[in-house]
Amino acid sequence: MKKQKNLNIFKWLFVLLLILIIGLGGYLFAQIHSSDSNDISKIESRRVIAKNKEPVDIQLNKKQVNALSNYYLNRIQKTKHNSRINYHFVVGNEAYVYGNINVLNNQIGYILSLKPYLLPNGNVKLIADHLQMGALKLPPKFVISYVAKHYRIPKWVGLDGHNAQVILDLNQINNYHGISYQAKKIDMSGNGNFDFKILIPKSN
Repeated sequence: MKKQKNLNIFKWLFVLLLILIIGLGGYLFAQIHSSDSNDISKIESRRVIAKNKEPVDIQLNKKQVNALSNYYLNRIQKTKHNSRINYHFVVGNEAYVYGNINVLNNQIGYILSLKPYLLPNGNVKLIADHLQMGALKLPPKFVISYVAKHYRIPKWVGLDGHNAQVILDLNQINNYHGISYQAKKIDMSGNGNFDFKILIPKSN
């Protein structure tokens, strides 16, 4: 029983890592096939219903996030479906997504930096402040607006090109068997401190 519980906790850690990776820029270079971006104001104000749910607290530091990121990305980028996608996720003074993208049969390096902010309802706002591809510095506002117009993104991702921001609706990320998520703390200083709450339905 204890072994099964440990396996479940480890699975949730990877789900949280996937949230960070996708939300912090991976979706910009993947082919996404779900619905249009959500209304930003609705995502920011939406409340989580925690009734009849058991909270489980998870705490990660920068080193743990980066180690999990490296392990997870090495696995998914070896698959045939993701073989053309190349990116890395690192948490330092800011959150960075970097790698290479194939443009006209040429590998162009890119780096996107974002600053995360915690919203009162447990969702996360990401402010893009810098994007560089090769020698070109591109305005994040333009890129986010382009993605919003030309790509279909998950329901839990809201794009606001005008303000160069992305809202991650963690409350709606999965909802697998009624499970939902909340970010409780985002501290980028020092070794970092990232607290999450997993809300698990109580057994009858």
